Amino acid sequence: MFLTHAPQGYRGAMVRSARPLDVEHGHGLLEAYACFGCGAVEWYCLDVDSIPVHPNLMTEVIESDP
Repeated sequence: MFLTHAPQGYRGAMVRSARPLDVEHGHGLLEAYACFGCGAVEWYCLDVDSIPVHPNLMTEVIESDP
């Protein structure tokens, strides 16, 4: 699973159409860890630096105080 995918599209006769997402390729690969005892789940993003920041991808950088 990925946090976002780059938009893919093609131009038809009259309109630009979206292609289905390629589930094998994206940005922000997610890895999940689940506890067999209590069922808690933790998510980690393995390649945060690869995520493009753009409003069309609904991504943004949020600054926080440590």
